[in-house]
Amino acid sequence: MFEDKDLQAFLETADTVRNKSAVIAEINMNRATNIKHIGNYRYRPTQPTSIYSSLPTSFDINDAGNFYTGATDADVLIDGTFENDNTPTTFLTKKEKTQTLYSLESCFERFRPRSGINKAVYFENGKLHYPNMFMADRPRYYMPDKKDKFKYWTSYRTESGQEYGISSKVSGVQNSIEDACPFIVYKDQVPTNRVVIKMQTHTGTQDLGPFSSSTGSFTDPFYGEVNQKVPSRWKIQFLKEGNWQDIISFDPSKRRKDGSAIIKSDGYVEIAYGFIVPSEWIDTFVFAEVYSSDTLLPEQSVTGYAYLIKENENDIGKYHIWNGTDYTIITPKYGWYVQDETVDRLTNFLTDATSPNQFINSLNNKVQYREFEYISGIRIVVDTMTSKDSTFDLIEMSPRLVMNLSDKVISYSINKSASDLGLSGLPVGQLVASNGSVSIFDHDQAFNDNNSSSIIAKYVDSHVQFKFYEIIINVKGWDYWVPMKTLYSDSFPKTDIENKRISITLRDMYWYLESITAPEILMTEVSVSSAVSLLLDSIGFSNYTFRRVANEKEMIMPFFLAFLIIPLGESQMKKK
Repeated sequence: MFEDKDLQAFLETADTVRNKSAVIAEINMNRATNIKHIGNYRYRPTQPTSIYSSLPTSFDINDAGNFYTGATDADVLIDGTFENDNTPTTFLTKKEKTQTLYSLESCFERFRPRSGINKAVYFENGKLHYPNMFMADRPRYYMPDKKDKFKYWTSYRTESGQEYGISSKVSGVQNSIEDACPFIVYKDQVPTNRVVIKMQTHTGTQDLGPFSSSTGSFTDPFYGEVNQKVPSRWKIQFLKEGNWQDIISFDPSKRRKDGSAIIKSDGYVEIAYGFIVPSEWIDTFVFAEVYSSDTLLPEQSVTGYAYLIKENENDIGKYHIWNGTDYTIITPKYGWYVQDETVDRLTNFLTDATSPNQFINSLNNKVQYREFEYISGIRIVVDTMTSKDSTFDLIEMSPRLVMNLSDKVISYSINKSASDLGLSGLPVGQLVASNGSVSIFDHDQAFNDNNSSSIIAKYVDSHVQFKFYEIIINVKGWDYWVPMKTLYSDSFPKTDIENKRISITLRDMYWYLESITAPEILMTEVSVSSAVSLLLDSIGFSNYTFRRVANEKEMIMPFFLAFLIIPLGESQMKKK
């Protein structure tokens, strides 16, 4: 839920409020048909005499050096389903059992949850717990099962009787870890301006400490940055023209703009590509216009207004930023940086999908795009972890393409439905999905799959994410992007070629709940929020929060019985 005290005060006191709407489309570029290979590299920098002391700088599909073949015990078969020959688990080898419990393949699916749902694994000095109160705000541990709806990848593995992928098993640098380098390689390069990484952290947002034991009191081991089990020194690499290139690196000294940790308790890290605003201009920078000559610049302007002067489309150009008395001139820098989830006027988007802005990079004399990059793969390289006896547990690794469609949208509608519990005699009520639609004037045929110049046409299928915002303009010199709703395309776009209009029907994430059968569970003395969390955890859904009234105690149910959920229609479900 979006909350901001400055915005609230402005809305309560301002005589006039200016606003406009924005529609943002986000495409997950992971497609099973485009995945060439996935795996994990052997990487052991603490063993200088090993051939695995350094990583290959290029990708070899034949893996002649045996750098990644068999370097993970998890499932890596991209098949869209899970094969089971009915062999009893008792007779499976340890590695075969691991493949049924962990899956690297699953990390490249869409709509993956954030940190919270964990498989119970015991390591020395490790702790496990299963909370009742504040369950959604704490890490939860379940016994692993091959039929789990939600699987993730773990770095832990064995090879020739040795254990790898555990930070405590490595000598040398504190909390070093080996063989924690998952990767994906694509058949065809994909346009990307976001990369999303999700991982398990084993911490939550609710501090229940201090606790007491026979030796004294101690703080909550499942709360706080100090208790996280996440990478501390790590980097993200892209595969370009057959070579792995460093894109962004992290160490314990790196922080977000607000001073918080790069990896928070939800395990979500997003990096974005685009123009990097110089730090001294972050508070005032506003992109104003593009001109072919500085003679076209206004004699005076608003402080922070920036004008890009470029002679032609291949010219990187220079920004002229009004500083109050004259123009400060800078050469623009394009690259990757940590993206906060809060959208504002500095957030970079793709704006043209058929004739994207570009220039010639003077360092290599190659075309570089201003709003995205083409990549052929992603590799995460983990050197050290934040704590001993921890594994790197990856939930998702996905390239995204985020486009601002606001100027092309003709209209959109959003329906938010509420269930009437009075329609049923049972205390289960009805669940009704929110839906909507968006109509787009596709003047450049960007959504036409016959348009070879469009970089998005072949990716605009069902389940494209659409985010709707209301922008409150000039609140103390800043524009606030207030999120209104997130919906997903329900089917392929309907095209009116004659009028160049695209119609897309939308639904919220409830379609995901409709497609999965809930378990039959009987519990006693359980809080309402914990019962809901348990059901959602069972299908791998953790992207939710509970809003509680301060100092109000939660109701405890003496008995909770979950029944099989059966879809009865397009937009509603009942429990039978």
